[in-house]
Amino acid sequence: MAGEKLLEYNYINLITPYKHNFAKTNRKKEVIKVNGEHIYERNVEFSEYYDLFMNERKLYPMIIENILDFEIHFKSITAYIF
Repeated sequence: MAGEKLLEYNYINLITPYKHNFAKTNRKKEVIKVNGEHIYERNVEFSEYYDLFMNERKLYPMIIENILDFEIHFKSITAYIF
């Protein structure tokens, strides 16, 4: 399943944005890297990444709706000012 989902959605979209959820961080909540590699305190299952990805995708319609709403209000206000 992991191989199919990685081909469908790509590593950059599916894994990269969520590494910070599992990687070890310092006191400032910055991800710790050793030799350019993230440090993990446990083995992370692919399904954990996939679940985060899919949950975020469920928010996309609401995000788009809010962006469009902002855009129309911004254009109206800008047109009124000019």
